[in-house]
Formats: sequence, structure tokens, C-alpha cells
Amino acid sequence: MRASDGKVMIEDRGSRNGTILEGAAVNGEALAADGSYIAAGTSTFGVIHVAPTDISPPPDKIGATSPFQRRFRDALEPLPRTLKHPTPPQEKSDASRRPLVASFIPIL
Repeated sequence: MRASDGKVMIEDRGSRNGTILEGAAVNGEALAADGSYIAAGTSTFGVIHVAPTDISPPPDKIGATSPFQRRFRDALEPLPRTLKHPTPPQEKSDASRRPLVASFIPIL
């Protein structure tokens, strides 16, 4: 997708799912007009022309300009150098004592 001189050009470069413009598959390049919908894979995009005069100016900076004024802290505790593994069970369960034929019975 490219935007230049107030126009939006889209191009499908051999994708598996293809690129769709207003319900039609795009082969090569196509011009997307204002109000068009573009589908690429599982994403859908809309083309809307916004004039530079419609965009509000950024607010005046008052006070500190950095939103985070504290030093970085680790979010998680560091992992221990040695991990304790649980001991394996001493007794075998009854589930491991099923006869081999039971695995061949079809479930209906």
C-alpha cells in the first residue's frame, strides 16, 4: 500500500490469501478511492481521506514532557539459579494397568 499525491495505490505481490479491493481480487496494482475497503489476509482496512486542516494540533507541553519520571524497575522477580523439581510419584496409578486390548476397542 502506497500513498502519494492524495492517492492510495495497493498491490498484491503474490500472497497466498490475495488482496481484495471492494470485493474484487487485485492483480498487480489498483487505485483505492476514498471510502474503499481493502481486505488482506484476516485484516480489513478502510481508505479515508483526511485533510491536513482536519487534524488538530498537538497540545501545548505543560510541565514535564516525559510521561514516566521514575527509573525503570523490573516487573518480575529474577528466577532462582537452581530450580527445585518435584519428586516423581512412588506408586503407579491404575490407569497404566489397562490391558492392551482396551486401546483397540472403538468408541461409539
